[in-house]
Amino acid sequence: MTILESLVGLYERLAADGEVPAFGFSRENVSYAVVLSQEGRVEDVRDMRDTSGKKPRPGRLTVPRAVKRTGQALPNFLWDKTSFALGVSTRNKPDEIARIAREHAAFKDFHRELLASCDDHDARAFLRFLDRWRPDELGSLPHADDMLDANVVFQPDDAARKLLHERPFVQDVWSRHLAKKKGAEGLCLVTGEHTAIARLHPSVKGVAGAQSSGAALVSFDKDAFKSFGKERGANAPVSERAAFAYGSALNTLLEHDSRRRIRIGDATTVFWAEAAGNQARAAAAEDLFSLLFDPPSPADAEETVKVADKLTAVAEGRPLDQVDPNVDKDTRFYVLGLAPNAARLSIRFWHRNTIGEFAHRIAEHWSD
Repeated sequence: MTILESLVGLYERLAADGEVPAFGFSRENVSYAVVLSQEGRVEDVRDMRDTSGKKPRPGRLTVPRAVKRTGQALPNFLWDKTSFALGVSTRNKPDEIARIAREHAAFKDFHRELLASCDDHDARAFLRFLDRWRPDELGSLPHADDMLDANVVFQPDDAARKLLHERPFVQDVWSRHLAKKKGAEGLCLVTGEHTAIARLHPSVKGVAGAQSSGAALVSFDKDAFKSFGKERGANAPVSERAAFAYGSALNTLLEHDSRRRIRIGDATTVFWAEAAGNQARAAAAEDLFSLLFDPPSPADAEETVKVADKLTAVAEGRPLDQVDPNVDKDTRFYVLGLAPNAARLSIRFWHRNTIGEFAHRIAEHWSD
């Protein structure tokens, strides 16, 4: 089973439990919500950041999936950084100012086109906002300085209603837009289906040392990587849905608070288990692997003894059900190590086996 095929299978299992975004959506860092009146005026700015730690962190929201800009002024749908959404940024050089103006104009044109025929009152309010908003109004808003270059979303002024991009009518508009953008068709190397092929693959975020905007696991940017005159993703055809699925699964594994992500050497390493629909068994295998490679700092002496006993049991090669009765040695297990390579990712290692065989190899290593 290939890396992409394994990740697509993981996406399907996570999707069944609601742990990953649906097709066409992604989880992104969002810091503020711009609250709009029905007349299109900015009534308030809500702080959406997570303030539970020492420093505020952007909140993680499911939004219409991020575009891949590749140097172009391509806006996101109903969310974006402030240069696109509000026409303001910390960039102040003359050529940057002109670029910000183009980005904001692209944001307005894109939404006027998509929402032109939408008769929902909140959509009309958003279009009125685009018509009347002036970037020099930013200084009068709450969080004016902090929100520069952060991602923002939009919300109707009725606090009981959802964020604008979460409204059912908006999701229908977005689904129809995605359907129109289907690319050329071909045979998907992951699923075996004849369907629309992804021209560009999703950006993967969270790999230490890679660019913060994301890096590509699959990409073709030089003639040496092309064959038979094919362009971009056509060189290794993967369907749009399969590309979305593997990207969503990988980005979920790499999230900041993920329990399936550790560092091994210079590699940001993700891992996951597959246990025929038994999530408790899969979780037990993942916890054991994490314990072996990234032991926690126990809170008390009793917990320290428990962790030490488990590590000793694995080192001595004892049956895994003696280490943890919830672990089945035949549970399928996958380990993927990633390292940065400019705007791309390098595969450091890829292992797939049972958790029992992984434990056996670790015991052999410690014995040697």
